[in-house]
Amino acid sequence: MLKSLSFIGKLAICVTAIFLAAVTTYEAQAQTSETSLDGFRELKVAPGLAVGDDIIDVLMPFLRGHPESEEGNPGFEMKLRKADYGFQVDIIQTGFLDDSVSGHHFRGGVIRTSKGQWELLNMHLKPICARGQNVDGYCKTETNPGPPAMFIMPGANSSGTLHCVNVAADDVLNVRDGPGSRFATVGALASGNCHVAVSNACEGKWCKVRSGDVSGWAHTGYLYAAN
Repeated sequence: MLKSLSFIGKLAICVTAIFLAAVTTYEAQAQTSETSLDGFRELKVAPGLAVGDDIIDVLMPFLRGHPESEEGNPGFEMKLRKADYGFQVDIIQTGFLDDSVSGHHFRGGVIRTSKGQWELLNMHLKPICARGQNVDGYCKTETNPGPPAMFIMPGANSSGTLHCVNVAADDVLNVRDGPGSRFATVGALASGNCHVAVSNACEGKWCKVRSGDVSGWAHTGYLYAAN
C-alpha cells in the first residue's frame, strides 16, 4: 500500500513538472510571437517627424481607410504593450477586398519624449495573405513568385521597358502610399503618360512605380508596356 502511494506521489510530481515545463514553453513561444519581426518588412519612418501630442496622432496614417467597404467581413484590432524602450503597438486590419492580400499587420515602437509628446520610432508591415505565402513581407505564390514579367524596372533587363497609363482622357491614375485603394493618394499620373517605370516590388496587382517626381504604388491593371 505504501509503495503504491509512493509511486502515485512520484507520478503526480512528474506530471506536474511536465505540465509546468509545457506552460513555460508555451508562454515563451507566445511572448516571442508577440515581439518577433519574422515575416515583417520595414516601413521607413522619418526620424523626429512622426510626433504628436496624442499617441493616436502618430498612428493615424495606419488607421485610416479601413474598412474600405462594408462588403465581406472587415475587422480591426489594436494592441499596446509596455516594452523596454517604451511601447510596442500592433495594428491588425482584416477583410480587405483584394485577390491576394486579405489584411495587414502593422508592428511598431512608440516612445514618450522628454517634452511629453509621443514619437513613432519604427514601423513594420506583415501582409495577411489570402493566397500564396509571406516571403520577406510580401504575398507570393509558387506559380507566380514575383510580378508579371512585363513589370520590371528600367535597367533590370536590356529592353528597359517603360509603361503607359491606360485611363480615360479626362481621368488620372492615382499613385498611393501603399498597395491598395485604402492608402492615401501621394500623386497622380496623366492619361497617356508613357514614361512610367514599374519596379518588381508588388503585392497582388499593385506595384511600386515612378514617373518624374511622382513615386508610390499604382494598380497595374491601368498600365501597359510602352513598346
